[in-house]
Amino acid sequence: FMTKTAPSEQDYLLLAVDHASGEIAWTSKAITHTPHEGTHGDGSFATPTLVTDGERLFASFGSAGIFAYDLEGELLWQTDLGDMQVQGQFGEGSSPVLAGDKLILLWQHNGESFLTALNTSDGKPAWRAARPEGTSWTTPTVAGELVIVPSAAQTVAYSAKDGSVVWTYGEASPPANTEQPERREGGQGRPERGGRGGRAGRGGFQSRSGLKGSAVLADGMVYFSTGGRRGGEFVALHAQKVEGEEETQLAWRTETDAPDVPSPVVVNGTLFGLKSNGGQLTALDVKSGEVRYAGERLEALGNAYASPVATAGHLIFSGRDGVFEVVAATEEFQSIHVNSLEDRFDASPAVLGDTLILRGHKSLYCIAKDE
Repeated sequence: FMTKTAPSEQDYLLLAVDHASGEIAWTSKAITHTPHEGTHGDGSFATPTLVTDGERLFASFGSAGIFAYDLEGELLWQTDLGDMQVQGQFGEGSSPVLAGDKLILLWQHNGESFLTALNTSDGKPAWRAARPEGTSWTTPTVAGELVIVPSAAQTVAYSAKDGSVVWTYGEASPPANTEQPERREGGQGRPERGGRGGRAGRGGFQSRSGLKGSAVLADGMVYFSTGGRRGGEFVALHAQKVEGEEETQLAWRTETDAPDVPSPVVVNGTLFGLKSNGGQLTALDVKSGEVRYAGERLEALGNAYASPVATAGHLIFSGRDGVFEVVAATEEFQSIHVNSLEDRFDASPAVLGDTLILRGHKSLYCIAKDE
């Protein structure tokens, strides 16, 4: 059952927590603001993740504003990019990323949409590139001098320097009122190598609202999924522009069970992803897209929004009900360990040295080996 949170006055806060003790070092209130529309009941009005260049913190509260702070919590600058009109009032989710001295933000919604770069020093716009209308919750991927925005329709790589288009893959999004074809049955687990361009989800289901998960970058390749309740596909593109008469960015595309909200992860030549938001795992060869295994049911994990994290040859999966499952990051499926906490978890875990940081609905946790 899905509910949406009605707008009410919100305090938008940044908190710094001491890693060793868990004590709050400082709290800074960015703004007190009443959102112009609701958000998904499972989320909040502060979904995007912070990013830092080591000297400054950058926080996107979406329609409530973009804010930059020093590491002591003092406001350096703020800017307002307007109000998003999000499909179904499901909330805003794209996080800011850094490309050198530029802060990159994807502002894609059911209105005038764009990708923009702000100067990290003062927040002033460096460039803006138009995007098709239609809500997307994905976060851009920075690959060297490129900023890549994945999509089930057309993936575009922009120059981080000036926002010009460097390459595209797929077809531009259809008008918002155009119905999409249903996903064809069959073809599961069959990789397809593309010719020039190509249509994401060839003959298959395409999300009109864009992606929820984010792409991952590994060894010069960009991997993302277009999964949904009825399945989906994994797509592998060359991050840098491919030159030549038979120019194509596509390395492979495989129709199989793929993630919807969680992002995939790459470890040691294998691409891993959950089926939709559920507890079944798929593993693919990163070079060919061949399925190594699919539909392997995790022992205890049921439903997940958080993306898996890889550490020390293992994958850690966070269940929404507080169950955590550790799986071997190998070509053969092996569940290693299951644990749980009395909380709900939608945020992806963070690995800091030999500790694991978990953000629950009720508490923040630091998990470490008992010395």
